[in-house]
Amino acid sequence: MKNTEVFNTDSFAPDVLTVADENGQDVRFEILDSIDDANGTRILAVVPVFESSDDILNDMGEFDIVKLREEDEGFVLAPIDDEKELKKLQKLFEKRIEEKLYQD
Repeated sequence: MKNTEVFNTDSFAPDVLTVADENGQDVRFEILDSIDDANGTRILAVVPVFESSDDILNDMGEFDIVKLREEDEGFVLAPIDDEKELKKLQKLFEKRIEEKLYQD
């Protein structure tokens, strides 16, 4: 997926990432959290942004973890292929997101 824009128009609004999928259709994701790995690669925890209330109700409520890589055509979202790395990142993001939700 190619990155087309990241925006946040309001300090209280979520950060939203718009990417073009394999078919050239725009897909929007809310960025829940991000970290940089040891190589300086940005890793994002994202959830889809839905336009329909039915889609929201049918969503499983899970977040995806992807790497944001720069390539010739711009930024792309890449899956994390290593299961061990993915599980480690899931635990880290779950802890970080929970801390953000329940901070005083």
